[in-house]
Amino acid sequence: MMTAEGFLRLAAGYGDPDTIRALFEGQLSRHRLLVAEVIGGADAAQRRAAGVEAAIELLLELDESHPDAVREVLGRPHIAAWASVCLRRRTDLGHLRAIAAAAASLAGVPHRIDAPAWRPQRRAALEPGYALVIEDEDPYRDCYQWAPAPRLSDAEADAFAAKLEAAWRLLVTEHPEHAAAMRIGLRSVVPLRRPPGGGGISAASRLAAGSVAVSIPETAQELALLLLHEFMHMKLGALLDIVDLCEEGSPERLHAPWRLDPRPPEAMLQGIYAHLGVADFWRMRRKVGGGRFAEIEFAYWREQTWQALRTLSGSERLTANGRRFVEEMRSTMLAWRDEPVDPAVADACFAMVAAQRARWRLVNYAPAQDEVERLAAAWRTGDAVPIAATGALRPPGEALPAGPTALVRSIRAALDGEPGPGDDPADAALAAGDPARAARGYLGRLDSGDSSDETWVGLVVAAELGGFAPGAPVCSDLYGARMMPPQVFRDRPELVRAVVERLRPASPAALLRNADRAAEIVSPLR
Repeated sequence: MMTAEGFLRLAAGYGDPDTIRALFEGQLSRHRLLVAEVIGGADAAQRRAAGVEAAIELLLELDESHPDAVREVLGRPHIAAWASVCLRRRTDLGHLRAIAAAAASLAGVPHRIDAPAWRPQRRAALEPGYALVIEDEDPYRDCYQWAPAPRLSDAEADAFAAKLEAAWRLLVTEHPEHAAAMRIGLRSVVPLRRPPGGGGISAASRLAAGSVAVSIPETAQELALLLLHEFMHMKLGALLDIVDLCEEGSPERLHAPWRLDPRPPEAMLQGIYAHLGVADFWRMRRKVGGGRFAEIEFAYWREQTWQALRTLSGSERLTANGRRFVEEMRSTMLAWRDEPVDPAVADACFAMVAAQRARWRLVNYAPAQDEVERLAAAWRTGDAVPIAATGALRPPGEALPAGPTALVRSIRAALDGEPGPGDDPADAALAAGDPARAARGYLGRLDSGDSSDETWVGLVVAAELGGFAPGAPVCSDLYGARMMPPQVFRDRPELVRAVVERLRPASPAALLRNADRAAEIVSPLR
């Protein structure tokens, strides 16, 4: 049973052994209920057609005589994936034969069930008493967002096992509390097909508690990070099966810095919790010689996760338990925010996260046309009008661009000491820490007719970093004492862009430099 103290420790990003055990005991109970529902939902004719009558009888007998064997088989991660298929389509009932036969084999009980022969599972022996199954055969392992790889050759399985062992040594050394939880809750790893573009991918599934899926990466460090990231998802998924943290069916949609699509509160919570683990991974890596790369990764994921926590904390769709959970995550992150990093790295990471927030806003929000017309008219006449603090999300279903913005790529390249020769001058100026020069460049791009997301993202970030501050050498009269408040660029960039475009053919740069009008379009947000 989970205690209040155990709940808070889990919310902090970790989880003591008793709490982790309680979570996965809950998953076993869930599997038993699902199997009972499958059996109870099939009538006699369906059972005969699937040839499972003897299998059901054997499974029930073994549950009495050899409960440990049944517990082991029903605890396998992909039982829920099979049961969900069976309940949804009323097909695949015949898999009960394989379940009963596996339990009988484990118990050493002879049987005459006609079931596919189960080959011995290949395992990575991580330490005495703990091994991970390399799950490349279960027919229901295709329950992740990525396709599973076909069965590995013996040589491939051996190489993967060696990499898992090296990743485990890293986790045990640098993350003993996470490793202690994984010993209890992680049973298997599903190899995934590598995506066509390359790169590492990983996934967890609410239908496969106890298993994570990964494409096999190049290094043990990458694998350790993928395992920890997905185990965080798995822990929270198991908790959500027994505790409501968000109101069900909430229409609210929020900004997750690592996604371009608006996310519902529960998905936001999942992302934050998983990235708490990612930030922790790099936090510890930099303490044991991870170098500048680890410091950048820690600062970046710390900033992203912190911004996401601030967003989710304002949601009205959290339950009382959800608010306690989020507050405990905030406490963890607040402590990490006190850990010093190179100021240049911290500033660059802030700029990258600001760029992603601006892009998210430009892509997902469309200002109402009457609001644009009202503000454009006010600009022309000099009347002051208020601006609403929020806007309206675009309808879902529109294709979203992929990959980071050019500005984010420029900033990251500069951090890594590898600035790209083809970088836009304005992006390069912002990456070099000169927002005023960057602002001049973005205003010039606007005047030349470039009103792309990339240009506006840069302008928003330049404003937020002080590129338009009084005295900044953009031009002598830029905003003057009545400068455009940076929060308007930050909070409603889609509206500012729409009004500027509505006022063409007037020069966008000249409009934005007009001190008399600038104050009107950015009247204090309601």
